[in-house]
Amino acid sequence: MTYKLEFLRLTEYFSNLAATHDNPTIRKSLHLAVAEAFATLESLGEPPLSLSVQAPNVGTDADTSEKTLGTYTLPGGTLASEVEAVKITAFGTWAVGTDSRRIRLYFGSTVILDTNQVHNAASSWRISALVLRDGAASQVALGEGIVGADPTIDELRDLLSTTPAETMSGDIIIKVTGQNTASTANTIVIKGMMVQLIQ
Repeated sequence: MTYKLEFLRLTEYFSNLAATHDNPTIRKSLHLAVAEAFATLESLGEPPLSLSVQAPNVGTDADTSEKTLGTYTLPGGTLASEVEAVKITAFGTWAVGTDSRRIRLYFGSTVILDTNQVHNAASSWRISALVLRDGAASQVALGEGIVGADPTIDELRDLLSTTPAETMSGDIIIKVTGQNTASTANTIVIKGMMVQLIQ
């Protein structure tokens, strides 16, 4: 077990606490603490190596089906040891509307972040996740999603900790999807997606 893995497990604990605490002020403080922990974990070890940088500019269709907005295939063997991780970041725009919308981030078959937000104003969104190798066919992941421009007024946050079970020797598909509950095109648009290797 590496210090990075221990650090991520501690961050998972606080993220779960943030998602369930009754006091909204404490929930917000815990969300900010998790965000700072993300930044600290990223600073450990060597600078990240960019594996993929994309600018897809793809939006949801005029239906309620889940649509792939951005994708990257992580080559088998990329995470060769328990001291390595991948960081996934994607961002885009959020159109005006009162319908509930979902942005999902997949690591293989596992959803490592799932938003389900109603945000009336035209705004922006950003999702990010860290996935650490925990074994030849096991990982630990922590995802964070933000919708909104002003954290003091209209910012909505999602946190999710998961334990994917992808076989690291094989290729793994990383993808971002969008889904509407109203049949309006381009309510969610992805503008950029990046995958980095942290060693």
